[in-house]
Amino acid sequence: MKQKKKENKEKTGNLTLDPQMMSFVNKMGKYYGSFGIPRIGGQIIGLMLITEAAISPEDIQRVLSVSRSSISTNLKMLILSAGVEEVHIPGDRKSYYTFSDRAIEQSIVRKISSYDYLKEMINEGIENLKKKGNATEKLSDILQWINLDKEVCMELLEKWKNRTTKNKT
Repeated sequence: MKQKKKENKEKTGNLTLDPQMMSFVNKMGKYYGSFGIPRIGGQIIGLMLITEAAISPEDIQRVLSVSRSSISTNLKMLILSAGVEEVHIPGDRKSYYTFSDRAIEQSIVRKISSYDYLKEMINEGIENLKKKGNATEKLSDILQWINLDKEVCMELLEKWKNRTTKNKT
């Protein structure tokens, strides 16, 4: 049993970062923090961006020097919102995590999809006001912005798909 633990540690426990890469990881934490993602979540994304293989929560914990519960909480959030995927290695019971190859595309699609509900709410607000005035004008402006941004995002998605298709051929 002890031998198996040692082999497993050798397999996953070799992730180390030089000071420049650790600085990158910390800067990613600050960057994502400016968008409401916890600093640790941003650091996890930064770490995943610079590692070739999927990484274990234990490696993330060791490199970032944070609690296991912080890693677990942030991984759950990143899976839902930031393109992180859980992967399994055949013959290994542990879970590993990686930044999805489709994370950017998924992010654009999520943004486009979110606008449908927002447009519904704005239109409902406009209908319920049933009067002209500042509030209706504000809601109409927001609706115009939603339509414009959705159009831009759809163009961006198409360009992104074309770029990735061209790179694969």
